[in-house]
Amino acid sequence: MSERTQQLVSVAQLLGLSGASALSAYIASFSLIGIPACQMAPIDLQAKQWSRIYHIGKDSVPPFAIALSGSFAFLAYHFRHAQGRFPIPPVVLYSLAAVLPPSVVGFTFTVMWNGVQALEAKAAGNADAPSEAETKSLVAKWKVQNYVRSAIVGSAAVLGAVALLS
Repeated sequence: MSERTQQLVSVAQLLGLSGASALSAYIASFSLIGIPACQMAPIDLQAKQWSRIYHIGKDSVPPFAIALSGSFAFLAYHFRHAQGRFPIPPVVLYSLAAVLPPSVVGFTFTVMWNGVQALEAKAAGNADAPSEAETKSLVAKWKVQNYVRSAIVGSAAVLGAVALLS
């Protein structure tokens, strides 16, 4: 391997591992810090605050997830013929790590979307918006589901670390 290629591999490993860890923590921060603060507000304001939190994540997470995916995909390609110390080759570990960060978008649309739409309706003040009790329940449910999204991205960091060690 040339020195230039080795430098690119090292940069991709650093970006992949640190980036996936940072993105996982960033996503978790919405549930850990943002939602508890939001839940202290009156219900109409709570829905608006939740909406702001949601849109910050919606606008910032996907580009970061795609960049991480690119780093891990590059590593998967580079190590496509390598045999590691573990039963699962590095190409498989890096490939899985490449798929996980952008999959949070799919998770949002398949698992969380109904709650997101209902909370958006409440934030907009729509007549068909959920009741106060339903809104509280939806915000609490979103908080847990968002932790799952954080764990999905965190799994990419773990897979990348295992691939690096192999």
